[in-house]
Amino acid sequence: MPDNNAGRVKLNILDISLKQAVIPVICSIFFSGCVSLSDREPISETGMQADILISDVAVFDGIAAHPLLTHRDVLLKDGRIAAIRDHDPEHSADVKIEGRGMTLMPGLIDFHVHVGGTEAPPWQPVFYTPEYTLSAFLAMGVTSVVDLGGIPQLLEKLNGELATGEITGPRLFYAGRQITAEQSHPGPLIDESLAWPMNSLIKALMVDEVNDESDMDVLIQDRLESGSTLVKIMVDSIPLDSPMLSAESAKRIVAAAHRQHLPVAAHIGSDANLRTALNAGVDVIAHSVNQSELQAETLAELARSETPVVSTLRVFDNIAAVKKGLNPVTAHDARVMDQMIVESFTAPEAITSAMAEYADHIANNRNQSYRGCERMRRAGVPVLMGTDSPLFGAPAGSSAYFELKLLVTQCGYTPAEALQAATSLPGQVLSDWTGQAHLGKVLVDAPADLLLIKGMPSENIDALQQIQTVISRGAVVTRNLPDLSMY
Repeated sequence: MPDNNAGRVKLNILDISLKQAVIPVICSIFFSGCVSLSDREPISETGMQADILISDVAVFDGIAAHPLLTHRDVLLKDGRIAAIRDHDPEHSADVKIEGRGMTLMPGLIDFHVHVGGTEAPPWQPVFYTPEYTLSAFLAMGVTSVVDLGGIPQLLEKLNGELATGEITGPRLFYAGRQITAEQSHPGPLIDESLAWPMNSLIKALMVDEVNDESDMDVLIQDRLESGSTLVKIMVDSIPLDSPMLSAESAKRIVAAAHRQHLPVAAHIGSDANLRTALNAGVDVIAHSVNQSELQAETLAELARSETPVVSTLRVFDNIAAVKKGLNPVTAHDARVMDQMIVESFTAPEAITSAMAEYADHIANNRNQSYRGCERMRRAGVPVLMGTDSPLFGAPAGSSAYFELKLLVTQCGYTPAEALQAATSLPGQVLSDWTGQAHLGKVLVDAPADLLLIKGMPSENIDALQQIQTVISRGAVVTRNLPDLSMY
């Protein structure tokens, strides 16, 4: 029987302080100086739970087809929504927030993040502490995240500290190590971003490479033991000539995961990748088709299966923009970014020929990708908002607004439909997987993860840039964001 742990470096990171990022710590051990660690401190802090009354507010409940409720009083108690009533000036609570002229909606759910990642380009690898990244998500209104690839011991530790309030951030669901073919994505991308020995160490911590003879049950048991919510497989070739997980391996991984009642997400790039993932029986598709045209028969199969697709449009737009010599960073992004990273995009440096070829391929297929997104909407394919952030000019938190904006402007979604893709739809998926009821909704007994926004985002998606208050687990979040006018 093959040794599935061959080549895996086992490091005990459970005792590493979360005030330090794992990557720079390992880097310092080897004195390689290969990356920089940002000194940015967390930018959000959650207060104590209290009885909170949001008075005279409009309510978007997370369902696009439902009308906006106006002049409502919403009472929060013990971390949940206790009552939604017609406005009455006599209603009171320990904390009263005036909601007139504003909309109360569910907190955003980002279904594709990497807490240990960075939006820095490969020529300027600057990383944050995971506490900072989590705080940035929450400061920008993202109250739940699904990490689709990271170091499982770290994610398990972070999840525990979020649950106890030791650190501040969104609800965290995670896959842990990504499962891929030998010498396949994300290995070459890690090699592009980090020098030896960092690249080898990070791949050992974040990736399991398999072949058709591997014992998939061992891999799934490993994820159960680290508290993973789901399994992530890679069905793609980056660079374009790199190996890819076989159809047989994909089927065997999904079967092993489903035997243990774990759902599976599949990273895909092309129409052929999507067909492989669907034939394997995966539960969610990470990325819409971005390397080819979405074929009619594949779209029909996708719609019949009712398999959700995670959008991740913006990060590929960023790749195309940089390839054209454009800077993808906006003032909205810069509020949560290290200045060194912001400046790095003003003077892009050379990348390897293989990665340049991939970037060209992505840039040349952007219009087809958006047509595919629009066709998925018309076919009724459930689309979940995901950003793949922080990654390549797409920072934690701020990227959610831009992802939703692209769904509206490029894929034909109404603002309410786009918001649904970031609230009740992903919330229902997570509720089905975890048993945590009513995630992503504003209704009685739902978790009190809420945004109070100036204006009506269900009619104008740009209003998402006007978040006034973030409430997480029934507590008001203090946000230490620089004023937008500074940029």
